[in-house]
Amino acid sequence: MSYVRTSKEVTAYDEYYSKPIEADGQAITVTFTTTYDFARSVVPPCFEIPSPPTGSAFICTNSERIRGIYIDEDEQAAAISLDVLFQGKPGSYSLSVFVNRDMSMATGRESWGMPKKLGEIFMMGNGKKIFGVGRRRGAEMRIETATSPPSPARPGTRSTGVFYEIKTGLGGGGGPQHPAILVEFETTQVFTHLQDGDLKETQLTLSGTPDDPLDTIPIQKLDSASYSGYESSTRLVREVELDRDFDFRPYVYGKFYDHWPGTCERKKESSS
Repeated sequence: MSYVRTSKEVTAYDEYYSKPIEADGQAITVTFTTTYDFARSVVPPCFEIPSPPTGSAFICTNSERIRGIYIDEDEQAAAISLDVLFQGKPGSYSLSVFVNRDMSMATGRESWGMPKKLGEIFMMGNGKKIFGVGRRRGAEMRIETATSPPSPARPGTRSTGVFYEIKTGLGGGGGPQHPAILVEFETTQVFTHLQDGDLKETQLTLSGTPDDPLDTIPIQKLDSASYSGYESSTRLVREVELDRDFDFRPYVYGKFYDHWPGTCERKKESSS
């Protein structure tokens, strides 16, 4: 039906998000230590900052499955996040997420509140060295490492991670569209192969812009590096309405939106 989904199609959308999302993928990942002052300045106060303050960055390619059938287009993504605690439960809080397709960007932002933006993502390797890059409008995240010899992961080797996002839309007349909602979801990865990276041969390079300020993230040291293949399952755990008296707009706008109202001021500054 032109511009209007049928009831069957609407049901398919709702069922897709009500069930775990399955995918096969590969990723290059690094974990790092940052500073408490930086983490506290960019993470809303509803979260606690662990000690030491840590985070992770990854570049990946995922092939999603719907009812066991692969969709036609792979998702490629580059992301960086900080580790946090919400009500004492560890998880991660995204700062930047670049993806290669508009479907991933739109649904990730609107359904789960992930700060996804369209970008270019590349990943390549030869079994010994792995390289990945995600870039968007002058901002760039680059990860490279030398890995141990490839080998199958031990059967049943898995990892489970919790992710927190904050969702509140930009209203048509400005201001929040609705009270801030914390979205908690969980991803379980069953590894098909897992290679450790040599930290002496590992680099995480961050170049930023005012709209994607990756370069402001202080990397005190790299803690681990890996290259993995996996089967993943992601599910929604809960949605929690946050304190209505606290203004989450600076945190949400800062991650989600390029500062187009400031374009004129930046042009004036650059020409003066």
